[in-house]
Amino acid sequence: MSKILFISHCAPPAPFGPSTLFRRLFKYFSPDSYVVMTSKYGPGETDNNGRLPCKYYYAGESIFRNYTRWSSVREWLDVVGMVARGLSVIKKEKITALLTHPTSGNFLLASYILHRLTGLPLYVYILDLYTASQTYRIRKLMSAPIEKAVMKASKKVFVMSETLKDHYDGKYNIDTALLRHPVELPSDNPAPVLKNAEKKIHKKKTVVFTGMIYEAQMDALRNLAAAVKGMQGVELHIYSQRTTAKLLSLGLSGADVVHHGFVEASKMPGVQREADVLFLPMAFESPYPEIIRTASPGKLPEYLISRTPVLVHAPQDAYIAWYARKYGWGFVVDKPDPGLLREALSGIMRDGALRDRLIENALNTARLHEASKVADALKKGLGLI
Repeated sequence: MSKILFISHCAPPAPFGPSTLFRRLFKYFSPDSYVVMTSKYGPGETDNNGRLPCKYYYAGESIFRNYTRWSSVREWLDVVGMVARGLSVIKKEKITALLTHPTSGNFLLASYILHRLTGLPLYVYILDLYTASQTYRIRKLMSAPIEKAVMKASKKVFVMSETLKDHYDGKYNIDTALLRHPVELPSDNPAPVLKNAEKKIHKKKTVVFTGMIYEAQMDALRNLAAAVKGMQGVELHIYSQRTTAKLLSLGLSGADVVHHGFVEASKMPGVQREADVLFLPMAFESPYPEIIRTASPGKLPEYLISRTPVLVHAPQDAYIAWYARKYGWGFVVDKPDPGLLREALSGIMRDGALRDRLIENALNTARLHEASKVADALKKGLGLI
């Protein structure tokens, strides 16, 4: 019987976006068809709460809680222990293939070494550009040769956007497989889509952003905060793991900017549905321009099924701007101009027909992200069906 060793820092219940995506995918895998090797996190994050229904093995402590220059060195020193742990798991569980999700360099390198030592086929599931996202000099120096070796050695590479596919196909002359971010579709008989006049009446209209905030969204969010300041009866609501003090220091402040902090994933659909507009940004000035061009945020499919209009604020060549225009699920502002954002928000909130069209197109696009179909594509690619 085939059995996959899934290797990732972000296996559920890790407090990162990919964890949610993996939970949706592996829901459709038999629990005896895979095991997980991941990192240990804080108390309550390595217990059974939120874990996948399979066996878990741990290889060292997570470096992501307090990531420093020293931890970027230490992670490479941990590779030997990870490989030893992996060999033990492979033997014990009679593993037939390796599936790795690269974030930090050490797990990808450990996966490659395990592949070379055992001869097991290696599969890679990439949610972002690997080399472009590395911080600190030692990571940058090591990431390029590691990526090249892994791409050439892998039996199949899975990617989450057309632009990411074009990038890796062209760079390494390979044929990657497109796996869109998965999401559970609404029921066959959902509550009717709310028309503009039927939307819950707030004292103020709300523009909502949910998710982690870092350089990939920062200036776009500042543009939105500036746009909201010039509007009567509109508030920006931010739901993020970042502390309020940190967000205020980054310029996301004002009388009409409301910080809610971290909200459990189970509550997020309600938050998104009650908004008047959902905001999906990508930075115009970022140290990672290639990531901006290729990235598909993990929250995207959640926005698509929210039944709330989506405002995309991203450079013209960003994947999400292209994707929104192609399928018509989002209103795109591709210039870093708060005035244009203000006009877009006013139009979306005022024009009921536009709102309904955006919502309908988003629900139609969400079918491309249906979790069961994405999981089947992954299982087929891994040779499990």
